[in-house]
Amino acid sequence: LKNVIEISEVNHLIELKFGITLIWYENRVKYHNLKVKEALNALSDTELQSLWIPYIIFANTDNEDAVTIYDTRSTVSVKREGSFVRSGPEIADEIEIFQGKENRITMSQTHSKKFHCTYLLQFFPFDTQVCSMKLKLDQFDQETVEMIPDVLDLQSSTELTQYFIRSWSLTYTQKNATKLGIKMEIVFKRRLTNELLTTYLPTFLLLGITYATTFFKPFFFEAALTVNLTVMLVITTLFISVMEKLPPTSYVRMVDVWLIFGQLIPFVEVSLLTIMELYNEDMDRINHHGEARKINSSVKIIAPKSPNFFESLLAGSSITKWAKITESRIVPSLVLLFTSVYWIFGVCCYWDIVSTY
Repeated sequence: LKNVIEISEVNHLIELKFGITLIWYENRVKYHNLKVKEALNALSDTELQSLWIPYIIFANTDNEDAVTIYDTRSTVSVKREGSFVRSGPEIADEIEIFQGKENRITMSQTHSKKFHCTYLLQFFPFDTQVCSMKLKLDQFDQETVEMIPDVLDLQSSTELTQYFIRSWSLTYTQKNATKLGIKMEIVFKRRLTNELLTTYLPTFLLLGITYATTFFKPFFFEAALTVNLTVMLVITTLFISVMEKLPPTSYVRMVDVWLIFGQLIPFVEVSLLTIMELYNEDMDRINHHGEARKINSSVKIIAPKSPNFFESLLAGSSITKWAKITESRIVPSLVLLFTSVYWIFGVCCYWDIVSTY
């Protein structure tokens, strides 16, 4: 593997630059005058025409491209491994004859191709992605030819823009069905830094601002309401930006759970502030552009009654008290509990304590 050119999560593609080396024995041919150095045994185009070349298909490409000697530059040589016999006296030139079954053919090529890769994003951004390059034989060769995986050499850096390469392997596609071909499998682990700085840190700060409104005096009801609605709007905008950079999915991702929870907190705060304002017994003063304004005391303002069971059971002051306790204690406790569970589970997914692929 020479380089990982591009990882496209939206299109479910991965583009790789790689070299492939095929080694096989051709039992039906005989070689003349093989040299000790393999480089001197390179085959010409004319000689290649008379050889059998394995027709190996890249199974997970758009057009199922194949390994051929026509579409890309190929280096084909014969390695001298077996013994030889000399030609008989009936041949004028003295020729060393090597058997094809004893001297292997090596073909090397370099490709740059796009492969289909299904990215599973349920645990985003704590996810691990597995992409593969699948190789299979032509249907008519599967009964007589078998591919045997050898060695996968990683020549590129393991550090990528959004990921780092955790492991790589070359194995059979299915261990119990070797005729189905082989696969080069690469395991990517996502870097958390980008999402921490662009998604989680801003939401932490916004939720901190929401919590700060719990210390506002009831007199500043309008200011607290405006702050919470603004926080909810900003988190929604952040949610939309995250959705746009990821492919659409039918399931909920971990980042979605976090951002939906972030939207619920200011919503709950606005609901509690409204309840406390509804049952506020200090009705003779209002906030008029930041200044207290006393309204006509002869006008009696009655809070609208709702056919709510709790309202009929509890007095207005008790409801305000419980709403204040919920706002200042219960909601922050639930936020801390959810945050702890979320990040413990996220870390377990990231370090593969919980399997994510």
